[in-house]
Amino acid sequence: MPKILKNISRNKWHVVLYLSAAVLLISVFTTLAQPPTWWQAKGAIDPNAAENNQALANIGQAKHMATQAETALSEILTNGSGIDLSTRIPAKPANPDPAWFEDQKKLLNLGQLKHLSQPFYVRLNQISPAWVESQLQQNGLTTLGTNYHQDTHTGYFYPWNPATPVSENLKPANIGQLKLIFSLRFNQDTDNNGQPDGLPDLWEYQIINASDTDAITTLEQVTPQGDFDGDGVDNLTEY
Repeated sequence: MPKILKNISRNKWHVVLYLSAAVLLISVFTTLAQPPTWWQAKGAIDPNAAENNQALANIGQAKHMATQAETALSEILTNGSGIDLSTRIPAKPANPDPAWFEDQKKLLNLGQLKHLSQPFYVRLNQISPAWVESQLQQNGLTTLGTNYHQDTHTGYFYPWNPATPVSENLKPANIGQLKLIFSLRFNQDTDNNGQPDGLPDLWEYQIINASDTDAITTLEQVTPQGDFDGDGVDNLTEY
């Protein structure tokens, strides 16, 4: 897959979104928190590109971002990401022809962006809806029901409105929206009080939600020296 995220900059982080409120429900100018470290580590962005968040995103950019996101998440979770992108991103041909490369340049629409990112939000919500909600709020989406939404059946949080009309989903997505959807800080380590302990919060939430019968219910209870599964290996080593 070609690295063609040429309009994404790692240093400036002001997302410009100008579609209707019914689509992603994000204000016109949204200043986000620090971008995920995996963006640069996995080459998901071009650090030398000029920032242009209003530019329209293309299929190749979205595929590249999603692929790197899956790789980064796999390095955090105990048994891999649990996401199979092969059902949403066709394999690159062994010898791609010019038509294939042209297809990567086609514009991305909002429905396609949601379809590509939806497995990430499902998986992350399975681990911890609270973690997902915290990520959305860090991204400036602070009002439930207006800036972000909760599925009434699953309790899962999403940065889009599930009731968005099909016609809205056919509108083109821009670079800022692509960045915002994948602004997921997999290795963020706050320990619920802002003090890192060497274990990513997301990894700790796996431990918290591994059993309904144990006494582990908070991030602070998952310590580096602890041994959540009683195998004689401490949590930090397990991670």
